[in-house]
Amino acid sequence: MGLAAFFAVSFLHLQFYLGQAEDILNRLGDRGHGNVYLMAFNIIGSSALAIFYPVGLLLDRSTFDAAFSVSLILAAVFNILSYIDYLPIQIIAFICWCISRMLLFAGYFSFIPATVGFQRFGVVSGTTSAAAAVVGLLNIPLTSLSIQLNSHKPVMGGFLLALGLLAIFPFQLRRDRLEAQSKQQTPATDP
Repeated sequence: MGLAAFFAVSFLHLQFYLGQAEDILNRLGDRGHGNVYLMAFNIIGSSALAIFYPVGLLLDRSTFDAAFSVSLILAAVFNILSYIDYLPIQIIAFICWCISRMLLFAGYFSFIPATVGFQRFGVVSGTTSAAAAVVGLLNIPLTSLSIQLNSHKPVMGGFLLALGLLAIFPFQLRRDRLEAQSKQQTPATDP
């Protein structure tokens, strides 16, 4: 349940920001610059292969709770940076978005087989993906609200609060991992 909620809300947040990115840039005057920043977003997004190695390295040398925590932290960073009305900062926000997205998906598709095995991978992945798709439908009213308010900032504020709640999932994973490690290290005693 925690994985489904974490993935669904994180994915919705990623979708909403990506859907608002062009509008954010236009409000900050990108059209007056010949859409240079929008073109930069497209180049950055299409060259995301450059972050495969660091993301893979993090997953290989760390834990899932660390990967999910870094993804959440980067999501909070791009969320906060989207509030700053300065075009060059939006490039940094989008780079954080790209890395957060890569960590979320790589962690998600690595976590499932590592915890439930490959035999149940399809069922768990399908169930959590279906939950993410249903939650993803909220993108429509959230975008509509953003258009009505002529600002993405109130919705992004709501996502910032949601990210705080989502931090429970990697925290719980860490706690469970540490408990399992301490049980393995504690020798069993016979009564």
